[in-house]
Amino acid sequence: MAMNYNAKDEVDGGPPCAPGGTAKNRRPDNTAFKQQRLPAWQPILTAGTVLPTFFIIGLIFIPIGIGIFVTSNNIREIEIDYTGIDPSSPCNKCLSPNVTPCVCTINFTLEQSFEALRQVAQRTITTASRRQFENKVPEKQKLFQEDNGIPVHLKGGVADALLYRATMILTVGGAAYAIYQLAMASLPKKQN
Repeated sequence: MAMNYNAKDEVDGGPPCAPGGTAKNRRPDNTAFKQQRLPAWQPILTAGTVLPTFFIIGLIFIPIGIGIFVTSNNIREIEIDYTGIDPSSPCNKCLSPNVTPCVCTINFTLEQSFEALRQVAQRTITTASRRQFENKVPEKQKLFQEDNGIPVHLKGGVADALLYRATMILTVGGAAYAIYQLAMASLPKKQN
């Protein structure tokens, strides 16, 4: 049995039921909300809205950056070598395998008062010495400071040449993409 379609039937949610019968319709009402026909909100990005927002956010973060910079410059750090590498160090005797119960005591005085030293000690004192790692920087400096007519970005061989070219491609491409996006944001498409 075929039914005829009538636009009036959709206003109340479906076709009318027979008199005295119950409606078994599971379709939602024909409203813009229930049929998802509401217009979507889309921000219109223009230079007049993007640039002030960018500068306001920058001005908000400048004091935060200054505060972090000042705080990090006020941190005091004391580094005391206890590895015994230096022959004048009191811990040098502990390097010998013949000394089994080795106790290394280093006395030091604080030039300035450390407030909350216990909290600082829990966070910043480490047990690894920086001198335990091999320093390869002087070797690399000699390689890059030779006057042999090769540009600096090619002295490391093929790997440095590829890294240099990849960096230049990404830099130029990123700058071009940023300019393109800025142009697209400042010249929005006209709506019909």
